Amino acid sequence: MRVPVPGKDTGGHRPGAWQGPAAWQTMMITVDHDAMRCDERMKSRPVLLVCATGAPGSMERSQDKFREPLPTCRSMTTDTTDAYAPGRRSRARQTLNKVPEVTLYFWVIKVLCTTVGETAADLLNDNLGMGLTNTSYLMSALLVVTLVFQFRARSYVPGLYWLSVVLISVVGTLISDNLTDNLGVPLQTTTVVFAVALAITFFAWYASERTLSIHSIRTARRESFYWLAILFTFALGTSAGDLTAEKLNLGYWLSAIVFAALIAAVALAHRTLDFNAVWSFWIAYVLTRPLGASLGDYLSQPTADGGLGLGTVGTSVLFLVVILGLVVFLTRTRRDVTEDDPLEASGARRLSPSEG
Repeated sequence: MRVPVPGKDTGGHRPGAWQGPAAWQTMMITVDHDAMRCDERMKSRPVLLVCATGAPGSMERSQDKFREPLPTCRSMTTDTTDAYAPGRRSRARQTLNKVPEVTLYFWVIKVLCTTVGETAADLLNDNLGMGLTNTSYLMSALLVVTLVFQFRARSYVPGLYWLSVVLISVVGTLISDNLTDNLGVPLQTTTVVFAVALAITFFAWYASERTLSIHSIRTARRESFYWLAILFTFALGTSAGDLTAEKLNLGYWLSAIVFAALIAAVALAHRTLDFNAVWSFWIAYVLTRPLGASLGDYLSQPTADGGLGLGTVGTSVLFLVVILGLVVFLTRTRRDVTEDDPLEASGARRLSPSEG
């Protein structure tokens, strides 16, 4: 990048004017979180910035001969981070968004993962006879291992991310089931407890990061808040869904229609009434849990109980195959990858004209 240095006496020309082949120096601009500044120590990879200073020389000279810092330097809004320097650990690479773009694919896979969470928990608990406690230990261990790899990843990886969602949906379901079935806690209580836990998570997240947006999950702290919120949404959705099914006795199919209608109402409020996008997302995310559970029960339960009788094995395998196909498709096409702003991703702040 070539930029003039304003404020210098440039031999008769107005300050800051472009001087053509005058004498040149190189300087390194590094990105600080609060402002951009000149790095006089030249510790970063050199970037050639052509600046008119009036000293004798030629632009054809090698940049290796000019490593003295400029006498003066003012703040700039130009992004010349070392994110693009080869062979270095770039900040931008470390801070790419870790979650997918919210598209139709996102919601389809989310509902499928929710259904698998319901049927897989029943499969391990009832069909394989592991019991709630052993199933909880096994799935929690698998979730912890998967999240370790998820946190170590430097960007969104479809297979890893959606495997984490599948496992956390199972664990969230098991947490609710353990409280109600093993400890005898009423569904009304668990619903309130998980709702309060989710609210506290959102409060702490916003107090720490000043945002609840999923478009900026670029740090370990934000990702921790994100996955904790996801866990509580699954647990809350399980308790609220079971409470609705038991109290209203709507049946599987009708329950699915009710929750689908609620999600549609949230989407409509967002599009027509300008309802807050962040809250629209999280409300819909909670509601997809009982929607997926209702669909899973409808497909897996016996016909005598109002289901289609596919069984937990058949339903789990069917939905896992569909999830796998969609994840492979998204991995190849990258249609759900968030496009990051290089300056924002690097942690730098854009300076306003008054600041620059």
